[in-house]
Amino acid sequence: MKLRKLKTIFTYNLNEMVKDKNSEHKTMIFFWPRSIFIDVEWKKDPGAIPLGFTKLGYKVTLIVGKMESTNIPPSIKVIELDPNNSYLYELAEKFNNPKYIIKYKKLRSLIYSIKESVKALKVFIREDPSIILIEHNTLSSFISVIIYKFLIFFKTKIFMKKKGNEKRFLIKLDIDPEDIKRDPKNKGIKEFLFYFFLLFLLIFDKIIVESSCTYNELSKLNFSQKLLKKLVVIPNGCNTKDNKINKYIRKKIILSVGRITAQKGFDILIKSFQKVHMSHSDWQLRVVGPVGDQAYYDQLKNLIKSYNLEASVFFTGGLYGDDLENEYNNASIFALLSRWESYGIVRNEAIAHELPLITSEAGCGIYFKNYGSIVVPIENIEKSAEAMLKLIENPELREKISKSQLSAIITYDEVARKIENISKL
Repeated sequence: MKLRKLKTIFTYNLNEMVKDKNSEHKTMIFFWPRSIFIDVEWKKDPGAIPLGFTKLGYKVTLIVGKMESTNIPPSIKVIELDPNNSYLYELAEKFNNPKYIIKYKKLRSLIYSIKESVKALKVFIREDPSIILIEHNTLSSFISVIIYKFLIFFKTKIFMKKKGNEKRFLIKLDIDPEDIKRDPKNKGIKEFLFYFFLLFLLIFDKIIVESSCTYNELSKLNFSQKLLKKLVVIPNGCNTKDNKINKYIRKKIILSVGRITAQKGFDILIKSFQKVHMSHSDWQLRVVGPVGDQAYYDQLKNLIKSYNLEASVFFTGGLYGDDLENEYNNASIFALLSRWESYGIVRNEAIAHELPLITSEAGCGIYFKNYGSIVVPIENIEKSAEAMLKLIENPELREKISKSQLSAIITYDEVARKIENISKL
């Protein structure tokens, strides 16, 4: 019965598609599987990229698991796949992150993925977009697209190449390049990665990765040159490039932003700052972000106490909007010493607010070195402390770096334009 209903929906919309093939409207779907969408996402790729496409004249449909944002722009059509499904929250709790969902390898997860795929497929058929852009490589993204492509192929016999009805299927991967090159001696892992990414290279027209480091590691998996041409590097963006360095009174503050987990390396940051504090006790370290790992947070508080830094190191909790803006605008240095990252979008935010950046090599941090940022080895306390001291003691260098870094980032409107351009290739 469900298959018959799906066929009816598909047939009706295909007929409408043919009838309206000369429509002036460009349409796109942005699908973020297994997601809980909150207000802050409008300033990140799940929200900012769809908004960028509306500025390019597209009618945009945003598909999410659950929509919790209270400020939905009227230019965006939102479809919730599971507005009342508690499973999303169970997944979030499993990974110590209440708002961002990743894979959970159990039978229940498989069943959920299939259901989510079918629901998304119905939206694809009903909305009939010219572009489908999917955020992250989940099972849902794979199943929904491959069935949709099969249905259109079966119905039209021309694999979506009919004039006026070309469709493009894009996926944006969020991958730590270190995950790809980890365990190089383990042939089984390399074979698994090869076939895993091969499926996506075969199904999607273009695969967007966020850094040249990820591109280089994927290239080492020995895909054919034809398939490698599907890989495109488009870094994450930011909302604006402020250019307001002289409009704020910068204080003696080193700022870091991120969820409080071991991944973000806040213990390395505190140990590095302790060395700085011995000669510059008038500087503060402020950490903005929700607690994702309570045990790790307790360890950090004990570490601060052991160094007698209670009056110099502060955790603000999660801040958004004007409160977060004030933190960026008051600080003089930004530091992110992650142990691993896929990209580390807060680095873009810091640069946009014209803060000189100290970052670890995680998440292709070396990229920012080309633009003047200070890049240190992962978990290297000495080098991190040296970088902080260098910037603290050289205000002119801070200003020079903050200006030169601006060329390292692009706005999300530019990201949307780049994605539109690759969809035409």
